[in-house]
Amino acid sequence: MQLEAGKAAPPAQPTLRPDPGLVTKQEGVFIKQENGVGRRLSTATPTLQSPRATPAASLSLPPIRPPPRMEPTPAPQPRSEDQQVDSQYAKFVARTGEVVWFFRPSSDAWGLGLVTRRWLPKDRAADRAYLIQPLSHPFHAPAQELITTDQHLKPWLAWSAPSCTYEYLQQNTTLRYDQVDWQALLSGQYGNGIPDVDASILSAKAIDTTYTLFERLKSKVTMGVEERLWNGIYFGAEKIWNGDPVRLRMAAGTDILVITEIKEKLFPGAPNQANGPSSKVELVGDVYSYTTLPAANPNSLPKAPFSSNTPLRMREDMRWRNQMLVAATGTLAYWQLMRTGQTMSLQDVKGRWYETSILFVDFFQKAVKAGEGGNGVWMNARGDATGLGTAAGTPRPNRVDAFGNALPKGLQLVEGLDAPDEHAKVPTTAAQPLELGMGACPGEGAFALDDFMNFEGTEDAGMTFPENFTF
Repeated sequence: MQLEAGKAAPPAQPTLRPDPGLVTKQEGVFIKQENGVGRRLSTATPTLQSPRATPAASLSLPPIRPPPRMEPTPAPQPRSEDQQVDSQYAKFVARTGEVVWFFRPSSDAWGLGLVTRRWLPKDRAADRAYLIQPLSHPFHAPAQELITTDQHLKPWLAWSAPSCTYEYLQQNTTLRYDQVDWQALLSGQYGNGIPDVDASILSAKAIDTTYTLFERLKSKVTMGVEERLWNGIYFGAEKIWNGDPVRLRMAAGTDILVITEIKEKLFPGAPNQANGPSSKVELVGDVYSYTTLPAANPNSLPKAPFSSNTPLRMREDMRWRNQMLVAATGTLAYWQLMRTGQTMSLQDVKGRWYETSILFVDFFQKAVKAGEGGNGVWMNARGDATGLGTAAGTPRPNRVDAFGNALPKGLQLVEGLDAPDEHAKVPTTAAQPLELGMGACPGEGAFALDDFMNFEGTEDAGMTFPENFTF
C-alpha cells in the first residue's frame, strides 16, 4: 500500500521512549525497540527469563558480647586509725561518740551512756576497752565507767527503750529532755521514780533525732549552691564513716548501701532569712541485696561474684553465715551488687549495718533452723524510739554539745586507740538498778519484758534482754 503523494503527514505525537531493548506489548503484538524504532515480533507468547541473580554482599555483624560486669566503686581510703580499724572485721562493736547500752557488773544493771574513748589494753588483760560516760540529768554528773568486753555493750538500736519510771513522764510522752523540770522531779513534786534512769532514756531519745557531720574534706560552689564532702556523720546514736555499709529502708528493709560519698548541699536563703542557708545531706554509694545460690553439694560450691572492693566486714560475715547455710539449707548466700553510684537521702537510712556473726548469732541460728533464711530484720531503725520516723532530724554542729545537760561540762571525746596513762585511774560508780518485773515505780504495775520488745519487722525481732534484766 502506497501513501498518496503530496498528502501532508499528520502531526507527530509525543511518544515515551523506553530504554532500548525493552520489550512491550501493544494490542497483543510484541514490539521490540531497536534504536528507537519499533519492530514487530512474533505473536507467540515469549519465554521470559529471570534476571541474572546478583550475589548479596556478605554482612559482617559484630560478635554478641555479654554486658560488662558491674563492679563495686573503689572504697575510700581510711583517713585515721579509728576509721581503718572500724573497716576491719570483729574489732570494736562500739565507736567513740556513740550512745550504747552498757552493763554494770557492780550493780548488775544496764544503763545508757556515751563512748568517750576506746583502746587496746597493753597488758593483754582484755582484748579491748571502752570508757563510758553515763547519761544523766543536769544535777548529777556520774563518773565514767570502764567496759572491757563487747558482751557488755549493745548498740542503742539493738533494744527498744523502756517507759520512764515516773508516772508523770509516762503520761506526757511527748516531753523532751530539755523540757522536763528536773528540779521539780527531784523534789518529789511529780511522784516517785528514778531520775537518772529517766534522764538517760530521754537523753538517748533526744540524740536519736539529731545528726552531726564531721571532718570536712572539700567544698565547691556551683550556681550559688555550696557542696561539701565529709568523712563521717553522727547519725542519731551512731557514728558512720565514709566507706561504711548502712541499712536501707527500701524494698524488704534488708538492702545495704556502701557509702562512697557523704555530701552536704547548702542552698542560699533569702537576704533577710535569720536562719541562714538551708541544707540537705545525701549519701552516695553502691546498693547490695542479700541473694542465694543453690549449693546441694558442699564439696562443689557455686562461684558467687567476688570483688575486693566489697567491704571486708560484709565478706567475712557472709563467710561465717555460709558455714551453717550450706549444710542446713543447701544454699550459698552472697551480697549481690544491684546499683552503683546511687544517691540516698538521710530519710532512706535506718542506721549502721552490724555483723550477724557478732550481734545476732542466736537470731540467725533460730531463723535458719525454722526455714526462714539467713537474713532478717533484727534491729530497730533510727526514729523508732521517738516517733521521728524517716525525718532527717536536726543538724548539730558539735557532737558533745548535742547532748546538752545530759553530759558533764567540759567532757571531751578522745579519738585514736592509745591506752590512757597507766597511772590514771578510771573511776567507776554503781548506778541504782531498776528491777524490771519488781515494780520499779510505787503504785505502778511491774514492768513487762514485752515493753522492751516493740521491735521493727517481726514480732520477736531484736535482741533479747538477759534473764533478770535490770536497768
